[in-house]
Amino acid sequence: MIVKKPQNQGVLFESPFDQELDMENRWIKFSRIIPWEELSSFYLSRMDAKMEAAIKDARIVLGALIIKHHESLGDEATIFAIQENLYMQGK
Repeated sequence: MIVKKPQNQGVLFESPFDQELDMENRWIKFSRIIPWEELSSFYLSRMDAKMEAAIKDARIVLGALIIKHHESLGDEATIFAIQENLYMQGK
């Protein structure tokens, strides 16, 4: 049976979940050389215990700062770049 898509519902982009990440991508390589545990420990040592509920994962915060400065982006542009780039969202 042939299923025809309605003309007004074209697919602009593939789902990111249909793709595999390229392990040779610069962001993947970069994430491998960053001492995350050491940076996380330093970051968390500077947090006030009273702020515990508000503390974000150190890797998210530090990763965003690294991206911001590496790419010379402003705050909003950094957020948009991370939202639009799966490699910047790596875990």
